[in-house]
Amino acid sequence: MTIGWGTISYGFVSGASAAIAIVFLLIGGRRRHVDPLMVSFGLFALSSSAAAAATIRLHRSPTVVDYTNAFKVFGLAGYLSLIAIVIVIAVWTGAVPRWAMTIWAVATVAIGMLQVWLPNGLLAGDIDELRGVELFGEQFVVHVAAGSAWRPALDVYLLATLGLVIVALARGYRRGHRTNAMIVSLGFVVGLAFSTWDTFVDFGRVNTSYLAPFGLLISLVGGAIYLTERSVRTDRRLEEQTIRLEEIVIERTTALRESNRELEDQLARQRRSARDLALLARGFEASNATVDLDPATVSTSLHQLLGQLGAILPAATVELRIDGDRSAEVLPQSSVWQASGAPDDAARDGGTTDLSAPIEVGPRRIGELVARSVRAPSPSSGESNYLELTAKHLAGLIQRLELVERVAESAVEDERQRIAMDLHDSVTQRMYSVSFLADAAAHLAEEDPTNVVQPVRRVRELVLSSLAELRALLFELRPAAFEREDLAGLIGQLADTAPSMSGQVIEAQVGLVPPMDADVKVGMYRMAQEALSNACRHSGAGEVLVTLGHDDGVTTMAISDDGIGFNPADVNEGSGLGNLCSRAAKIGADLDVASRPGSGTIIEVRLTNPAAPALERETVVQRS
Repeated sequence: MTIGWGTISYGFVSGASAAIAIVFLLIGGRRRHVDPLMVSFGLFALSSSAAAAATIRLHRSPTVVDYTNAFKVFGLAGYLSLIAIVIVIAVWTGAVPRWAMTIWAVATVAIGMLQVWLPNGLLAGDIDELRGVELFGEQFVVHVAAGSAWRPALDVYLLATLGLVIVALARGYRRGHRTNAMIVSLGFVVGLAFSTWDTFVDFGRVNTSYLAPFGLLISLVGGAIYLTERSVRTDRRLEEQTIRLEEIVIERTTALRESNRELEDQLARQRRSARDLALLARGFEASNATVDLDPATVSTSLHQLLGQLGAILPAATVELRIDGDRSAEVLPQSSVWQASGAPDDAARDGGTTDLSAPIEVGPRRIGELVARSVRAPSPSSGESNYLELTAKHLAGLIQRLELVERVAESAVEDERQRIAMDLHDSVTQRMYSVSFLADAAAHLAEEDPTNVVQPVRRVRELVLSSLAELRALLFELRPAAFEREDLAGLIGQLADTAPSMSGQVIEAQVGLVPPMDADVKVGMYRMAQEALSNACRHSGAGEVLVTLGHDDGVTTMAISDDGIGFNPADVNEGSGLGNLCSRAAKIGADLDVASRPGSGTIIEVRLTNPAAPALERETVVQRS
């Protein structure tokens, strides 16, 4: 059979539809996310291509049997095209209710089964003969047959589908998809017009071949143009959004870098502040440790503190000016200290200033701390805070130095009063006794020279006792003696020089003890002195024993007497026993007092020193 222009036309429609199908299936399937609209439109174009190919085979069938077989395939292809166009409309408008699509899907399956089951499908009944038609100068054949008995079911299905499409297009239009709805409506009207023309062909009203494939091609071309333009607009918007997103990313990255830089600067400032505070704290600690030291050490420590402050600010000069006479007395050497800072750094940063902070102790303004040529402080800098913090520390240090000076003066005054009382209670009274005895001896020498010996002996005893007590007081007034002698030597000298108003026998048993700190040694000595004085003055004892030794890391000192004793529970806190308890607690020693009326007294002091080396036992006995 010769191929004419009609066959070529159907072939062009089939090929063009197939090309459109391939393009849109590839475009819809190769995106990052599958595009349902592109894929459904591609399936519609593919089914349209199959319908055009089936139309060529149908119109070129040589016999009724071939035509019948081709007619069934043609009806199935047209049926698939209808399904595809409904899917496109549903996806495009997004306005078909789910329940409506479910009912339509069930009806579509039923119509499809009838199309396959019936011999000639739903479009026609028994095909008896063929008749010739012409398209573009080429002869084709179409059937001459009565309508199918199931054709009303197909018509109802087509009307329901038409209603579904109209409802979907109307809802899509109301929802704002006006352009989509109008374009789909136009394409659907074109396809419906060509399908109506083919219905007239079935009934023999017109003498042409089926033209529905051409209507499908027109709808495909229009839809393809719109989708392509829509895709281009979408890609353009996507590209613009991508560019904008990149700009936003660049802006955010720049802002993030700036934030990171500011954060790093802040962390650097915090680390620098922590370092400066640690340096200043070490200076504070060092200056606090100088309260009980000599003036030269205090001066050196303060110079170091001011130097550290000058390096932190940085400043060229830091001066401490003391105005109060009382405060100046407790500070060594001078009331002005200077420390070289880092003027080059300050000048390089641009701008310098002088900062000052008052030094106040309570309501008294005693001086001023001045930092010269300091880098001009910014609102976030802590130069002024550092200066004020140091000024407050110096105020506290000066106040502590004043208190130490007052305590030292008070201690000296108390010691003077104690020595005066001792001299008044012992030496002075004895000197009066010596004076009276001397007068008595002079009278006896005139009246009865034989009775002068006893008063003279008593004068001698009183003089010797006074000399011993004066030696003890002179020993206590020499601080170098405490530093030079160990505790054993001090206790021995104490027993040797202890006064004995009532003629007690004082015996000392002193062993070797390990070296100890000066304050501990003085505390032990003062407790022995207090206990021995109480025993000699108040116990009425005939013998007093002082022992000192060290064993198994414990230094033990005991003062015992055979006097009248007492009840420790009846002793008030202001007595000598209270002083002993206070001194023992101060040096970390344990104090035990064992006494009862009529049984004497034992006062024992134990000082634990596990790090002390083991000592060979050696006892020196002294008696006075």
